[in-house]
Amino acid sequence: MAGAPDLHRIEVDIPGAGRGPGSSFGYPVLVGPGALAAAAADAALAELLSQRTVFVVTSRPLHERHGARLQPLVDLARRHRVFEVPDGEAAKEPAELVRLWECMLAEGGKRDSLVIAFGGGSVGDLAGFAAATFLRGIELIQVPTTLLAQVDSSVGGKTGIDLPRGKNSVGAFLQPRAVIADTSLLGTLPAAELRSGLVETIKMAALLDRELFERIEREYEAVLRFEPATLAWLVAGSVEMKAAVVRADPFERAERKLLNFGHTFGHALEAATGYSQLRHGEAVAHGIRFALALAADLRSHAIEAGGGDGAGLLADDLAPRLEALLSRLELPLLPPIDPLHLIGILRGDKKARESGLTWVLPRRLGRGALVDGVDETRVERLVREYLAGNGA
Repeated sequence: MAGAPDLHRIEVDIPGAGRGPGSSFGYPVLVGPGALAAAAADAALAELLSQRTVFVVTSRPLHERHGARLQPLVDLARRHRVFEVPDGEAAKEPAELVRLWECMLAEGGKRDSLVIAFGGGSVGDLAGFAAATFLRGIELIQVPTTLLAQVDSSVGGKTGIDLPRGKNSVGAFLQPRAVIADTSLLGTLPAAELRSGLVETIKMAALLDRELFERIEREYEAVLRFEPATLAWLVAGSVEMKAAVVRADPFERAERKLLNFGHTFGHALEAATGYSQLRHGEAVAHGIRFALALAADLRSHAIEAGGGDGAGLLADDLAPRLEALLSRLELPLLPPIDPLHLIGILRGDKKARESGLTWVLPRRLGRGALVDGVDETRVERLVREYLAGNGA
């Protein structure tokens, strides 16, 4: 598939996910400018799509702007239908999912039909969950069109639908058959949307990939200009990192949980503000800052008490280095939020267990920790302090 200098092909192999005992399942992620054209010329994808009905899930503005770029790929199918959904988080409402199921059924969807998610993370989540559940599961290709979706949400098989009290409260794992991340599509995105997506790469690199984090630090001026060559290595490096984690932990039972750094508090912020006042990456950035505050508080308490697991948190200069990157992203202050409402949402987080929340906290650059048993009164105090100090 790949051939051009800035075109990268990354294989995501998942042991034990194939159809037979001991078998595996794998799929390619094509990253770079021209990835869509390269995918349309790929013999394996042509064979996959031929003689199938393909359902394209997208938003109207995106389809009007970039639909012609997707057309050579969908032309490989026997027939295709385009279903338009709302922009942003509104796409992930249960009513949209039901509408999509009904449209697919009305258009003659079969067990060998295939969904193409053409859009940002919300479109990918909705289309992925629809594919995972329609007729007990059909196949999916992800074509992410935002930086956030290209660096993170399109890879790994997570799908989700929002409920009023919690983001992604209903979801399933469905690994795609391919991911096509054409970085030339990113040129029309607003700067704030690009900065929001960058937060996801910073989040992953901080706890999982010291080398990528340090490259972002070294080349941050170019990163913040989002030049085409920079976007190519930034997305490819992020996908390589995400793919390695997914290979080792496809169903988020161990190390993959570290990818939730900043998401517990961030998702609660999104729910508390009605999924309409913060971009996902902006909420995650606030979530990272809250996690740093929690880690610092636990570390201080452990040191005062003469030791304990908390003493190993924030063991180097990661906190100021993370803050130096986030502070240049022009993140918005928080709107007014009732602390009690936010705390209630945190208690209902989808990752919570009967024993309480598991927090993803940093130990040092390139290494994180999953911390259980954090006292609720500590969390409540820090929530109030954070909201008071950040505009809410």
